[in-house]
Amino acid sequence: MTIKASKIKIFYILIASALGILLGWLTLATPAPVSAQADGLSAYRMAGHTRVIAAEERSVFHYERRMYIRDYIIDFMEDLGLTAEIDNFTVTTEDFTRLVYEVDGIILEDDFFYEGRRDVTMYGSNVLFRQQGRSGTAIMLMAHIDSRGVDATLDPETDARSPGASDSGYGLVVMLEIAEYFAGRELENSIYFFFTDLEEMGLLGARHAVETMDFQNVSMILNLEARGIRGPVYMFETQAGDLETARFFRDTVSQPPYSAPCQMEQI
Repeated sequence: MTIKASKIKIFYILIASALGILLGWLTLATPAPVSAQADGLSAYRMAGHTRVIAAEERSVFHYERRMYIRDYIIDFMEDLGLTAEIDNFTVTTEDFTRLVYEVDGIILEDDFFYEGRRDVTMYGSNVLFRQQGRSGTAIMLMAHIDSRGVDATLDPETDARSPGASDSGYGLVVMLEIAEYFAGRELENSIYFFFTDLEEMGLLGARHAVETMDFQNVSMILNLEARGIRGPVYMFETQAGDLETARFFRDTVSQPPYSAPCQMEQI
């Protein structure tokens, strides 16, 4: 092979390598999220909320941190023109010593709290915002402000802690972003934004709300809960007869994020 032919061969190899690297980089590059200036949902804005909500590790026992997150949510929602309905409540371990629940038709009893101290008093705070629509029907979005579960001793010093970015910080920031999108819009149906507390201690905030709040006109509830820290978003634990809801969810998540609220607006 002549020197000239060798140079040509090397040149083509370099060109092919460069094209391969370029195509590989373009294929593997992470798509840019929707900008904060876009007319729709913004990953940048949600990331900003997450940096506040998940700024430090905490647990369900950290009352001050939970109230900081609650007040951050209240300030943001009130800036959108919504009014906070705050429901403060108190529970003790005597109120939730045993959990009974059903999984696949099997009744399970959780002795989790029996093993702990019997003198623990917990202070919780639920917050509800209502954006009224023209009809008497409401759709409610839910997420909880507390983070991580408790251990068997119910001890604040040894309790497991987490920043709560996934469970359930992502649900909180999605609700804040949806609220900002719909702020000031004329809606056919109302949207309720319900932020519960003490979810990690047996859904105590939600249980309390059922007894104290009026949700008679709520026709559909979407509880934004964490199911791990990675993978696609999916619907779970639906009620019988929710086929149309499941189809709506499928069609919504299959669209670009900025088009989903436009579909919700027609409900």
